[in-house]
Amino acid sequence: MVWIFRVLFTISVVAAGVALFFFLVGLQDGSVSSFNMMLWMGLLAVVLAVPAGGYALHACNHPWASVAVLLVTALPAFVYLLFILAVLIFQPRWN
Repeated sequence: MVWIFRVLFTISVVAAGVALFFFLVGLQDGSVSSFNMMLWMGLLAVVLAVPAGGYALHACNHPWASVAVLLVTALPAFVYLLFILAVLIFQPRWN
């Protein structure tokens, strides 16, 4: 059970890091502005709260609840990674 938590926690932290990276790059190039700042704040709040909540639940000895919380970001991130790998391996024609 611990290895499942560790894998999902790692994927969630990487997904949070990617979202934070795109936010910081958007701040630098001006694509994150006052117009969409609240959308970014909401997205970052959820993406950063999921690993924190999963870790807190795991620390309180609730392993299944922590896995369920971590699946919120880990599952879509893993599916997207599989999609990118499939595109790189199979090199589909998009026309």
